[in-house]
Amino acid sequence: MFALRNASRLFPLLLAVILILLTLWLEYLLSMLPAGRDPVNRGTVEYMASDFVGTSFDANGRIDRHAFGKSMWQYPEDKRVFFTDSTLEQYSLGRKDLSIFTTSGLYNNDTGIAFLDGKVRARREPSAQHPLPATLDTTRLTVDTRKRTADTLAPAIYVEGGNRIDSVGFHYADATQQYKLKSRVRMTYAPPKSE
Repeated sequence: MFALRNASRLFPLLLAVILILLTLWLEYLLSMLPAGRDPVNRGTVEYMASDFVGTSFDANGRIDRHAFGKSMWQYPEDKRVFFTDSTLEQYSLGRKDLSIFTTSGLYNNDTGIAFLDGKVRARREPSAQHPLPATLDTTRLTVDTRKRTADTLAPAIYVEGGNRIDSVGFHYADATQQYKLKSRVRMTYAPPKSE
């Protein structure tokens, strides 16, 4: 009878001890499981591509854009893509009409803005509207792919046929196809040859 009376008093104490041991055992098991996500090291490259080539096509299966370069990389949780010695070619109806080369740069996926540095060269191929090829050389260029604009504060040289324009800084809007030259403008004009 004594054992039954004491057992009823010991039951809550025994239950508390079992709960404590169960809690410690569960904590141990949880500590052995891998964490949901490792801490992000933003200084470590998340992915890298070397000697890359990429091509996109329009709805009719014609080449639309072609990109290739030496290297491209991105950091964790960063919307910017970095690249070196890279060329982007843009096509119209399957025909190349523009190419841009840069020794280094980055493109922000959120804003659609590219920052190009080092040697930057843009080349427009001849067309019905512009029968002569044209090149633009600078050391720094910001391209807004959504607004279709290009800007620089660096010295730039534009050459089309025998015409040459040197300036320090310019703004170009593709919608109006107009250049605004910022400062120190020099121009050499070669009139077309008459036949």
